[in-house]
Amino acid sequence: MKLYDQAVDLQLKLEAAQSADSGIELVTKADHLVEALDNATGYLTGLLRLRSRLSLTEALTIDAKASAAAVSAFRAGLSRYGPKAFQQQPATKLIEVARDQRTRAARWAGARWRSIFEGYQQLLEQTQPGRLFGGTRQRFAAERIATKLLMLQRQDPIADEDKIIAELCDGDSSASWLERVKSLGDDLARALQSLEDERASLASEVQEALELATSEDGLPLTEVTASLLDALHAAGVDGDLVVRRR
Repeated sequence: MKLYDQAVDLQLKLEAAQSADSGIELVTKADHLVEALDNATGYLTGLLRLRSRLSLTEALTIDAKASAAAVSAFRAGLSRYGPKAFQQQPATKLIEVARDQRTRAARWAGARWRSIFEGYQQLLEQTQPGRLFGGTRQRFAAERIATKLLMLQRQDPIADEDKIIAELCDGDSSASWLERVKSLGDDLARALQSLEDERASLASEVQEALELATSEDGLPLTEVTASLLDALHAAGVDGDLVVRRR
């Protein structure tokens, strides 16, 4: 009898443990579903703000048929099975659809965001390391603006919305991102033009030396004469040149 009582007690404990595990699994499944839906709806809501900030007239095409079918199937499961529906296939399918919609939205938003920087790519290429020569103030200004533009270009316009507002708009959430990016691009163009004007005013031998220095082969040390060094120093660009081995 004692052995029987022990067996019954063990069975009850096992059933309680299984029930607890099932409850934990159900809560976990429900959390995953809620998280996926929150992420998708939050991202899609962010798209509305992005369209306004970038003055976009086009909109993302949502797969409404797949979304409606997934929601309908999950609702049917809830009606029939109650909370257990979170552990069944319709819930898994709804999570997949929500994640897919968010992924599509992220690709769409990223492409539109990056497209507004396309007009400044040539300017950004001119600011690559070793390609800028001239006055320290103008050069640093060009490099600073280019670094900021490149940093902004890499951001996710929805997930990194707060960072973009802080860095691009100085915290002004109502500012037009399109206008702010254009302003940065114009500032970069002016800084580079100032450097170009300064470069054009240099002696021809200094200009030639700088062009060679920025080329793939560089400026051979054998061509650096005493008179060239004096000319580079007089132009204030001698500190911009360094010697490297091939």
